[in-house]
Amino acid sequence: MTPGTAQMYVRIFSYFVRFAAASGFPDVACVDEETCQAFVAATGRRGAPPAPSTSRFRLTVVRDAFKPLQAAGRTKLDPTQGLRVARGPQSRILRPLTPHEVSRLRSAGRQSPRDYLRPSAVELALAGGSHAEIANTVVAALDMQRGRVRFDERHATLDPFATATLAARLAACRREVRRTREDWDPDAVSVALPRPLSTYPVTSVAPTISANLRRALTNAGLGRAEIRPASIREYAANRTFALTGKVESVADLLGLASLDVARGFIDSAWQHQFGQLVRSHDLH
Repeated sequence: MTPGTAQMYVRIFSYFVRFAAASGFPDVACVDEETCQAFVAATGRRGAPPAPSTSRFRLTVVRDAFKPLQAAGRTKLDPTQGLRVARGPQSRILRPLTPHEVSRLRSAGRQSPRDYLRPSAVELALAGGSHAEIANTVVAALDMQRGRVRFDERHATLDPFATATLAARLAACRREVRRTREDWDPDAVSVALPRPLSTYPVTSVAPTISANLRRALTNAGLGRAEIRPASIREYAANRTFALTGKVESVADLLGLASLDVARGFIDSAWQHQFGQLVRSHDLH
């Protein structure tokens, strides 16, 4: 877990402590299942229900908090044990980028000649990173000598173009630190965000990454409605399947435990039109 993620956990747990106290439980070790469920499903300031990803993150934080409480004998039962956040029906509409569009995005996705931020986010998405994983990527996660990046519990390979792009972002981060005279902390300097992850509200992290990817697409002339930030990662999944023919390889690339979810990224029409092109290009 990166320091930024740890701080997000601390922030969410502090919200839970206040929520529990307001619900009549000044000692969180005594909180019941009903209160945990209410916290997971609590609406935001404007009364809007939380996104499923937000609810799942809240549940993860609270559930992880009860493990040390049980180990210390503070509580015998985990009130989150029976809680689940329902997943909605799969409605993924695939629109992977084409190989030509990826080349265009890589060459023209920056906002200015000194924009190293958005191209780096693009390369992390092409390496298989989700929005959350991209946001959590810090300088310490980059292994430039081996040409790879660490996403949570897995490593993703970077091709020479990605390595050069991320090296330029790393150099820009170092220049910024020298300019502001801040301490250089590889575990805190974000690769794809303009400031440390810990400074963002939890609910704004994914939208910020999405906005940066969309801006890169727009800069490259790919700002059409049917092309979304997710189209970048969908390309990575389809490219991997074209090269390997294995759903397992797609799951490994995207960090997915479910082969069914990984299979949902594969576009048969894309494979028919671009699969051979990808394989031929990879041989050269």
